Amino acid sequence: MSVLPLKILEQFAPQPEGDFSAEIAHLLQQKNAVVVVVDDDPTGAQYAGVPLITEWSRQSILNELQNDTKLFFILTNSRSLPVEEAIAINLEAGKNIREAFAQTNKHPITISRSDSTLRGHHPHEVEALAEGLQMNDFKTAIIPAYIEAGRFTIADVQYVQEDEQLIPAHQTPFANDKAFGYKAENLKQWVSEKSSGKIPSESVESFSINDLRSNNNLSAKLKGLPTGSTFIVNAASPVDLQLFVRAWLQADVPVVFRSGPSLVAAFGSFDAAPMLPANQVVSANAKYGGLIIVGSYVPQSSRQLQKLLQTGIQSIEINVNDMLSKSASEQVELYAQKIEHLLRQQKDVVVYTSRLLVHGSNAGESLLIGNQVSAFLVQLVRQLSVQPKYLIAKGGITSHDIAVKGLGIKRAVVKGRVAKGIPVWQTGSECLFPQMPYMVFPGNVGDDNSLAALYENLSSAEFENQLH
Repeated sequence: MSVLPLKILEQFAPQPEGDFSAEIAHLLQQKNAVVVVVDDDPTGAQYAGVPLITEWSRQSILNELQNDTKLFFILTNSRSLPVEEAIAINLEAGKNIREAFAQTNKHPITISRSDSTLRGHHPHEVEALAEGLQMNDFKTAIIPAYIEAGRFTIADVQYVQEDEQLIPAHQTPFANDKAFGYKAENLKQWVSEKSSGKIPSESVESFSINDLRSNNNLSAKLKGLPTGSTFIVNAASPVDLQLFVRAWLQADVPVVFRSGPSLVAAFGSFDAAPMLPANQVVSANAKYGGLIIVGSYVPQSSRQLQKLLQTGIQSIEINVNDMLSKSASEQVELYAQKIEHLLRQQKDVVVYTSRLLVHGSNAGESLLIGNQVSAFLVQLVRQLSVQPKYLIAKGGITSHDIAVKGLGIKRAVVKGRVAKGIPVWQTGSECLFPQMPYMVFPGNVGDDNSLAALYENLSSAEFENQLH
């Protein structure tokens, strides 16, 4: 499939009119349903007031149910782990979800949330989650669309928007990921590739955008899919996803979802977190400078970093080769002293890992190196004795490890967004720096200027409502 013009989105059947969110809310209420998103990194939580928990014990899950929460995220960071550990986490999470819900009269709808550019442990996590939930006769829905970030699924191909073009995901740098790379263009073939042929591409069904918009017997088709089957849901707008969710709720068949972020909002009136002006993000009384940590290596992040450095912000580069070969503890202390010195002078600082990607000879070794780098960044944060006026973490694994292992966050709530795809967390009292604005900036979100624009907006009196 070749590159498509963005205007192709105008050539599908028109979207039907109607308040689908109200219908969906009614169907969810009939089931007394709660949506649980088991997220393999922390970048998918984009909805106002939604709780995020970083542990998945039965009691932690039960606490959310007793709070009458209708949607919450369990952040596992399993994308950073070897497949065996990811399987174990999802098995445990599924079991604890099942046991916690069994103590209530509520019904779980479980989503395995992963990357919209198709990187992650699939199908292993879905299968382990279903096993923990004791869902023996389930179907798997692949729904990677992330509409807000320009990730569209068209004719069973995942596309990434770049300016006025749609690029097939398998042609982007994301498909060359050392741990989760892939070659397949068509998602049916991607399913077969990721399952090492266990799921033949010809057995994978799909729902086209026109199928959804014409309501072409969607519920009947869902009911008719064989037990154990996998299917693709194409989508180019939030309404497409609402139409699918409505049909699935009406069909009432067991499904485990493997999705990008946009599916979550289709399950109800979960509003995108509001854009926050600078004076609602950073306190005017903050004593110290702001801190930006860039660990993501995708080319998009490196280009954004380069633009940020051109603003003249104070910067500290961490040489990854030196970090891996020398005494890490001594280096952490030296780097932390440099960071704290700048923060105390009320200077903002960006800390970034050297841009030459260091990887292992296989996926497991590459993940291990990535975890060593992330652990180093965590220790930098833990060494600080002054609270930055804000902290921006760039990259999924980076932002999770700094949040959980560096700051000690156990539960947070999405307060708002500083730009499309970049939420601000409100942290709890258990956090190393309570009430500090913590911003999760995914590696694959934004254009080349987004990080620099965010920094300049936070540094200025005025704050734009949206990055372009």
